[in-house]
Amino acid sequence: MIAKNILIISDSSTLQEIISEQFYPQDGYHIRTQCRATLSVTDELHLLIIDDCNGSDIRLPEYIPTIDLCDNPAKITSIHHHLAKPFSLQPFLSLIHQLTSEIKESPILLADGYYFSTNSKLLNKNDVTIDLTEKETALIKYLYEANGKAVSKAELLQSIWQYDKNADTHTLETHIYRLRQKIAENGGNDSFIITEISGYRLHK
Repeated sequence: MIAKNILIISDSSTLQEIISEQFYPQDGYHIRTQCRATLSVTDELHLLIIDDCNGSDIRLPEYIPTIDLCDNPAKITSIHHHLAKPFSLQPFLSLIHQLTSEIKESPILLADGYYFSTNSKLLNKNDVTIDLTEKETALIKYLYEANGKAVSKAELLQSIWQYDKNADTHTLETHIYRLRQKIAENGGNDSFIITEISGYRLHK
């Protein structure tokens, strides 16, 4: 599931709570709230909801979809959608779902110029696309999230296969071998995944 990062900019804690309570982490929504005085917009956002910005000089990135709850958005140059207050909650939520449903997965840049897409289970480099199995995708994702540190075979077996920590490591070793072979056959480096005494890690 692709995370849907939403920032609510409002000086009203009541409005922040009302909107935040409509969305759940298990549905992929990550909600942040800020008042205008501490405004900080990053490129990790997928949607901005701005309340009561009349007469403000907020500058917004053009690439982030925005819902403006102001009466007059004249001073805001990058508003995508405008809802006049008071507004009905259901159309407001429908608009949010519509905008966030258009979010596409951002591939992760790995070593050697590979782009890794977890949802689509792909490794891409230049014009080469490598299809990954579900377990191969889970392996790369787990090793990536280890931030360059080696992960033990026991931890990988427990986390990805739900095996007992004392289980035979043959299954894991076979998957690593086949994944390396698949990458090498497509012109890549078979040391994409490096074997350490303590386990496996991704090539930096």
